[in-house]
Amino acid sequence: MSYFSLLILITSHVMCWWLIGGRQKLQHSPVKISTLLSGIHTIPHYIICTISPENSWLYPSLGNKYIIYLIEFGILYSLGLFIQALCISTASKIKMPIATKLTIEPHYPFRKAALLLFTVYISILLVYFNKIGGLQYYLTHFNNRDELRAGLGILDMCKFPVAYLTILFLVASSLNLRLTFFFLL
Repeated sequence: MSYFSLLILITSHVMCWWLIGGRQKLQHSPVKISTLLSGIHTIPHYIICTISPENSWLYPSLGNKYIIYLIEFGILYSLGLFIQALCISTASKIKMPIATKLTIEPHYPFRKAALLLFTVYISILLVYFNKIGGLQYYLTHFNNRDELRAGLGILDMCKFPVAYLTILFLVASSLNLRLTFFFLL
C-alpha cells in the first residue's frame, strides 16, 4: 500500500507539472517551480522511507503505525500539492491593475545585480559553514545537525531572501546560465 501512495505522490507531481503548469517555460511558471521544488524535496525521501521504513528515525517510536502515517502523508500531500497548484495557477492569471506601472526596464543591470547577490549568497554560505566547522565536518556529523546549526538562524534569515532575489534577477535578465545558478542555490 505504501508503494501505491508513492505512485499517487509521483503522479500528482507529474499532473501538476503537465496539466496545471501547461506549456510555459520553467522560469515563467510558478506552478512548475513549486512542483519541481516539492518533488526534489519530497519524492526521494518518500522513496527511501517506502523501501526501507526501518531506517527512519520515526520508526522505533511509531512501530507499525509508521507505515499507516506514511501512506496518509503521501495521499494528503498529493491532495495538498494539487490544490496548491490550482490556487497558484488561478492567482497567476488574475490581472493586477498596478502591474502596468511596475514594468521591467531594459536598461537596468539585472546581470550585475544577480552576480552581486550571488556573491553575497556565497559569502553567507562561507560564513555559515565556517561557524559550523566546515562542510566536511557538517556532513560527517549530520546526525547532530541541529546542534551544529544552533545560533545560526540569523544567517538563515539572510541566506534565503538573497537566494530568492538572485533567482528573480537571473530570471529578469536573459542570462543563459540562470538554470545553472538556480540549481546551485
